[in-house]
Amino acid sequence: MMAAGLSSIDRTEHAANQALELAADQLPQGRESADLAMVFFSSVHVGQAGLIASAARAALPNATIVGCSAESVLGGSLELEDRPGISVLACSMPGVGVRAFPLTRLATIDPANPNQVERVRDIAGMTHEHRATILLPDPFGLPAARTISVVDKAARLGLADSERPVTLGGMASADNNAGGNAFLLDGKIIRDGGVGLSINGPITVDTVVSQGCRPIGPNMVVTQGQGNIVNRLGGRPAFEAVREVIADLEEDDRQLLSRGVFLGVVADEHRRHFGRGDYVIRSIMSANEKDGSIALGDYVRLGQTVRLHARDASTAHEDLELLLDAQKLHEHPAGCLLVTCNGRGTRLFDQPNHDAATVRRAFEAVRKGSPAIGSAPRGTGHPMPIAGFFAAGEIGPIQGRTFVHAHTACAALFRGASV
Repeated sequence: MMAAGLSSIDRTEHAANQALELAADQLPQGRESADLAMVFFSSVHVGQAGLIASAARAALPNATIVGCSAESVLGGSLELEDRPGISVLACSMPGVGVRAFPLTRLATIDPANPNQVERVRDIAGMTHEHRATILLPDPFGLPAARTISVVDKAARLGLADSERPVTLGGMASADNNAGGNAFLLDGKIIRDGGVGLSINGPITVDTVVSQGCRPIGPNMVVTQGQGNIVNRLGGRPAFEAVREVIADLEEDDRQLLSRGVFLGVVADEHRRHFGRGDYVIRSIMSANEKDGSIALGDYVRLGQTVRLHARDASTAHEDLELLLDAQKLHEHPAGCLLVTCNGRGTRLFDQPNHDAATVRRAFEAVRKGSPAIGSAPRGTGHPMPIAGFFAAGEIGPIQGRTFVHAHTACAALFRGASV
C-alpha cells in the first residue's frame, strides 16, 4: 500500500505535519505500518530540514526515511513550481526490505575493481532479491556518472540481463552552490554527497523515462572526435553534416529546432534498428564553423550512431503519453515516484502541472463503460499516489543502461503483491 501527501504551507513545521499526516492517514493498517517514506521539500524549507526529519520520524515511527531538497516539488496531479512545498510518498510493503545509505560511502569505490564493486552490495544492502536503487545525489558532490556506474555494476552482479534491477532518481536542485542542498537519511540531515535507497524483495519497479524528443533526419556515425568534441560524422566535418540535415528539413521541423538542437546517441549499438526511445539525448553545446567540430553535453566514442533530435511541448507531451500507454497493459501501480526536470513545467508547457497530471490521468480508474480492448484493469477507483520533485538532472535507464538526463520526466511505478 502506498499513500501520498502534499502541502504548500510556507511554515516548515506545519507543512511537514500536514503532508505527513495526509499520507499516514491513508494507510489502512495505520501509520506504524509504513516501512518507507520518501520526502521532498522546496528551497524555502532547506534551513529547517531538521524539523522535517523530526516530523517524519514522529509521524511514521517505523519507516526508513529518505529525501532531498528541490527547486520545486509535486504530488498527486499538482506541481508546486517556485512555491513552498513538501511532498511525501509513504509505503507499507510487507516482506520488502529497504536500506538507506549515504552516497559519500561510494566515493572511494573504483568501478573497474570487482572486489570494490562487491563492497557496494554490503554498503547499499543489496540482496539476491534486489529490485531497484533510488539515487538522490548532490550535483556538487560525487560525480553522478561514476556513482551510477558503481551502483549498476553492484546491483547486476551474477544476474542475467532479464533480471536487471533498475536505477532511478534525480539530483537535488534547491541550491546552485555546494552545501546548499539538504538530504534526509532516517533521522539525520546530511549536506553533501546525497542519499541512496535499495529495495529488495517481492516488488516490481517499472520505469518510464520520457526524454520528450523526436528524431529528425538520418542516422550518422561518429568517425572522428575526442571527449565531448565531435569532429567528423560519416567522414565529413560534423558542423557541415548537421547543417546539411537541417537545410533538408521541412519548415515545421526546422521550427522545432528553434528551441535548441539536440543529438541523440544510440544507447545499445547491438540493436538492428533504432527507433524512438533508443537514443540518449544530449545537447549540442556549441559549434565551431572554422574547424567543423561540435561540442556535446557528454562524451562520445568513435563508431557511435547519432541522430539529430527536436524537442517542443507537443513532442514532450506525446512522448510521455505513449510511454504511459504501454504501462497500462500491466497491473495498476500502487504508487509512483515522479522526477521531472526543472526545465519542464511551465518553462516548457503552456499549462501548469503537466507531467504530474499526465501521469495521474493515465492511471485513473475507469468509472464508466469498459476498458479498451487489450488493456488491463486500471485501478480501484482511488487515485494513484504520486510524489516527487523537480531535479537538476534526472536518472533513469535507456535500453538497460542508466544515464543522467536533462529535460526528462522519469517515473518509478511500484507494483506487486506487497504493495
